[in-house]
Amino acid sequence: MRKITKAVPPPELTRWRRHNQGARYQDLPERERRAVRTACLEEQKGLCAFCCCSITVDSGHNAHIRSQARYPRQSLSWANLVASCMAVEHCGGSQGQNDIPLTPLMPECETELRFYASGKVRALTPKAQVTLDVLNLDSPVLRHKRKNALDALLYSLEFHPVEDIPLWDAELIQVFIAECGRETDGVLLPYAPVLANIVGQLLGTPARFPHAPTSS
Repeated sequence: MRKITKAVPPPELTRWRRHNQGARYQDLPERERRAVRTACLEEQKGLCAFCCCSITVDSGHNAHIRSQARYPRQSLSWANLVASCMAVEHCGGSQGQNDIPLTPLMPECETELRFYASGKVRALTPKAQVTLDVLNLDSPVLRHKRKNALDALLYSLEFHPVEDIPLWDAELIQVFIAECGRETDGVLLPYAPVLANIVGQLLGTPARFPHAPTSS
């Protein structure tokens, strides 16, 4: 995960709520739903709030940190809304009506899940384990995608193979982390926070994902 900092809600949502007191998310028209998703994706730099794959307004959906069925009064709360991928086997498709104790709104979401070069992920705390299980973030599909993303980035930087990472000097580390934090039109590389976490783990240092990258 990548820590999400919620900004102000989109004006479309604020205006609609003002004129529809007591309404729930299920009442929200499609225009306002797209506005919510667009604003979430700007905060999330084009990544799924949970698995960090790349998504767009059309390929993602609005997800609730706390279930809209169990907490209907929070279903339109801006602090409860994120953009997620539409995968059936993980993320929002796996969450159902379950709560997740480790959310992408918490800074520890970047340190309580440990990712490996194989694509596997391990929880470092009990709340991270619950979240991992609920969202199925260690699914074989995600393992494969994370491994491929790491291999592709290393290849593009001519840093192959993975086994060389523990031997990197400070310059190579900075180049890699900078690439993970690089934005193109406000969008990060797929799985960028995960890749930074993997390299930090291989180097035996805490993962520190950059939150003020240079756009290009």
